[in-house]
Amino acid sequence: MLATSGRVIMVSGAFRGIGAAVCTRLLEAGFKVSGGMRSPDTALEHPNYL
Repeated sequence: MLATSGRVIMVSGAFRGIGAAVCTRLLEAGFKVSGGMRSPDTALEHPNYL
């Protein structure tokens, strides 16, 4: 996997299904994640989730 230092990964469709699973896995690996979704009020609670 890529080095996590200084990287922000952008994920479209981050609220459900594969997009949510990808976001969760990236966050667990230490990446900062910017997730696109229709309802931002339902975003994941994580310090690296932008």
